[in-house]
Amino acid sequence: MKSKKKFAMMMMDAQYDTKRDYAVFETEEVETHMITVNSPEQAVQMAKELAEQGFGAIEVSSGSKRTVRSFLAGITT
Repeated sequence: MKSKKKFAMMMMDAQYDTKRDYAVFETEEVETHMITVNSPEQAVQMAKELAEQGFGAIEVSSGSKRTVRSFLAGITT
């Protein structure tokens, strides 16, 4: 059986309930996860976990260039 491609979109805001605010969309070939995180540090940890689980693409959106820069700094160290 061929494994599915896995993609994730992380949305960052301090007010998200990360256990409740989550969605998964699946087809026969693709899994897409919509994940919420509360901070750049949490986004870095989640990105590392997703990479270990075989996610091929991970996108992060926070509405703030400064927050995204903090995330990028965290994954490159």
